[in-house]
Amino acid sequence: MRSGSGPGQGAGEEGALSETEAAFLATLEADLARVLGAGVSIAVVERLAGGSVRIVAACLVEGRIGEIEAQGPDLRAAAQALVRAAAERRLDGAFWRIVGPA
Repeated sequence: MRSGSGPGQGAGEEGALSETEAAFLATLEADLARVLGAGVSIAVVERLAGGSVRIVAACLVEGRIGEIEAQGPDLRAAAQALVRAAAERRLDGAFWRIVGPA
């Protein structure tokens, strides 16, 4: 797979993303933006030993910049885990807004 920023980057590299994978990651970014309600960019997608996949996304949630990371046995599973992690990050931000310091 690839390491870099933005879906579809890495063409011509060994293990570069296919057009289908790039389209999947572009859709994933849009889904994450809907969950987080803010900017998000897939920063890293890499295939690990044993075939598992790790995805790292940079995001802005509740005015704070951060990263969310997920891993799974394949791209689909890693993407699902990333969406769950994004929802948790959004919930954490909303909770902090309600009960955090004034």
